[in-house]
Amino acid sequence: MEASQRRSPLKAPMIVAATAVALSFSAQPAKTAKSVVLENLTWVEAEKALKGYDVALIALGARTKEHGPHLALKNDYVLAEYLMRRVADEVPVVVLPTLQYGYYPAFLEYPGSISIGAETFKNVVMDICRSMHGHGMNKFYVLNTGVSTIGPLAEAEKELAALGITLRSLNILEVDDKLPAGLLKQEGGTHADESETSMMLYIAPETVDMSKAAKDFDPRPGRRRGRPAPPGGAAPGGRGGLAVPPAAGPVAGHRAPGLRARRLAPMDESHVHDITRVIQLVLAPAFLLTAVASLLNVFANRLARVVDRARALRERRSQDSPPAPDEELGVLERRTWLVRWAITLGTGAALFVSLVIGFAFLGFILRVNFGRLVAALFVAAMAALTLGLTFFLREVTLAIGSLRLPPRPPWRASRGDRGAGDAPGGRG
Repeated sequence: MEASQRRSPLKAPMIVAATAVALSFSAQPAKTAKSVVLENLTWVEAEKALKGYDVALIALGARTKEHGPHLALKNDYVLAEYLMRRVADEVPVVVLPTLQYGYYPAFLEYPGSISIGAETFKNVVMDICRSMHGHGMNKFYVLNTGVSTIGPLAEAEKELAALGITLRSLNILEVDDKLPAGLLKQEGGTHADESETSMMLYIAPETVDMSKAAKDFDPRPGRRRGRPAPPGGAAPGGRGGLAVPPAAGPVAGHRAPGLRARRLAPMDESHVHDITRVIQLVLAPAFLLTAVASLLNVFANRLARVVDRARALRERRSQDSPPAPDEELGVLERRTWLVRWAITLGTGAALFVSLVIGFAFLGFILRVNFGRLVAALFVAAMAALTLGLTFFLREVTLAIGSLRLPPRPPWRASRGDRGAGDAPGGRG
């Protein structure tokens, strides 16, 4: 992490913040699914695995950046790898390889420190996201362990949004107010300080040499760190540390990962984007529900006509002597049966579509993956609607076929009681 005069945000809560954001991204239930490490798969396995995840996690930690005389250059990389594993244990994500290089211009004066340009770094992140987007991934979270990388990541987020790709990243400067009061004893600092040293004493104590740790904090505004002094020279503040590392200990580093994810959830507003996406997804089923309702209205009108015709024929049959033939009544009974099933299946389709919409919102609220259930309900709705239309088509065909019935007997025509219902084409 880069120099700053802010109170030090302990690095460990990044695991918690990243977990909270990833949970708000993902529709997968964390307790029923496991993360997958992409680099361990074949391309055939990757093709299948990527279909089961919503979020890809990219850890970012410099592998060659100074961290004072007591911490290794790979400090941020080790930290990023640790936090990545913690997030992957709590949230089902696709884990991409950790990025080892980034935009760290403030450290180039220290031998061994490497930085790439801001534009180059931004393009690298965007290219990774675009590549995975081509394989079906739309959401990405960068577990960022730096400060100077925050700006390029924000620019990448805006540009990717225009392509329909969602990118979020951790801003470690926003974690300050989530730390327990009194956890740190240092005067200030954000780099190679008490918080970072404590974390490394807990995560990888073999990488810390506390005998070389020294107080290196200057509270004066605008203070710029200098290069380490040559051998024998005095360097009261140029060792690359910005706090009081001697006060560090593994206790502080141990407590931070235990902070609850719910306390840090407000740091990201991705849930707003998610609810918007859910509303967009249910628009199509909502329109389908309107169409099914219109079809049910047609079916009901059809049934009413058939019932009215059958009632009229029964009344006239009771008045005729001899009685009228039963052939048309038999046709009407079959048509009634077909329309009744068309209405039943259409109503079932409407019910299934309503459940699709309901479970879509319920899954968002409860953070439970109802994907397979929603898909099954939608398939059932389509099957019911298809069968209902098939019955309706059969009823229409039967109605048209009834027009080819034999002519009525002469005695019916001579009675002079041919009405509108007996006119050709007036039977359905």
